[in-house]
Order: sequence, then structure tokens, then C-alpha cells
Amino acid sequence: MKLKTLLFSVLLAIICYSCTESKYGNQILDKAEVLIAESPDSAYAFLNVINQDVFTSNGQRARFARLLTKAQYRNYKTAKNDSLIQIAISYYEKNNMKKELAESYLLRGNIEIENKQTHKAMQTLQIASELGEDVGEDFLLGQIYSNLYDLCKSEYNADQIPFAEKALEHYKNVDGMV
Repeated sequence: MKLKTLLFSVLLAIICYSCTESKYGNQILDKAEVLIAESPDSAYAFLNVINQDVFTSNGQRARFARLLTKAQYRNYKTAKNDSLIQIAISYYEKNNMKKELAESYLLRGNIEIENKQTHKAMQTLQIASELGEDVGEDFLLGQIYSNLYDLCKSEYNADQIPFAEKALEHYKNVDGMV
């Protein structure tokens, strides 16, 4: 009987520790998400000093990868490659999380634009726009279509007014925009 009680106690302690660790990781990511919106430079610094061992699930690691990539972009420190954001993309594809996946593809498209991978960026942003349309996220769609417009105009010398019109249409639907 004492052995069963001891085993139960150890198992309970492990479960409680796991839940606490998971909750702590989510709290860190929630704080980072708020910081990105309010102060991207603080968010970038915050995310760079986090011990990633606190993220105990693949979902937390994917969210961390997306938030760090987003903070980098907001601080004009676009990554040299897409290996970090690809962690998020793989997870969000596997779990059919379209909103997060659309944002992740937008971020990957930004990396590809910065690395002069124009054709690849166009394809990536098209995927992001399709996913964004599925979930109806107006601000995200505004960003995607703005990037598509800028990419067409600067890289292809093409005037893609429909992208600009779509961006404006979506931005109009966001509170406080336009």
C-alpha cells in the first residue's frame, strides 16, 4: 500500500510540475505577444533572453518561433533564412491552425523578400492570402495584400492595383484603421 501511495504521489508531482511548466511557458508567450503590439523592440529583447527550455510543447515552440520571427521583422532584423519560422509553419499545418499559419507564411514571405527570393515570396504570400481569406482576418489580409502590391510594383515593375484595393478593403474593416 505504501508503494502505491508513493508512486501516486510521485506521479501527481510530475503532473503538477508539467502543468506549471506549461502554464509558465504560455504566460511568457502571452506577455511577448502583448509586447510585440505595444513595443516591438522590448518584445525582441525579451524573446532573445528567454530560456527556451520552458516551452514544453510543440505548440509553445511553434508560437515562440512565430513571435520571435515577428519581433525580428518589426525591428527590421529579418532573418537570413526561414528555418525558425518553418518550425511554426510545420506545426500549424499539421494542426490545421489557419490564422497562425497565414501569419507564419506572411512572415516567411517577408524573409524571402529581404533575401531577394522574389518568385518564392510571391508564392508564399499567395498561400498566406488564401489562408487569410479562409479565416477572414482583415488586418492580416491587409498586410498580405500590401506586401503583394509592393512586391509586384518593385520587383516586377507591374502595377497591381487589385492588390492595393484588396489591402485597403481589408484595412477599412479593422477598427481604428484608415
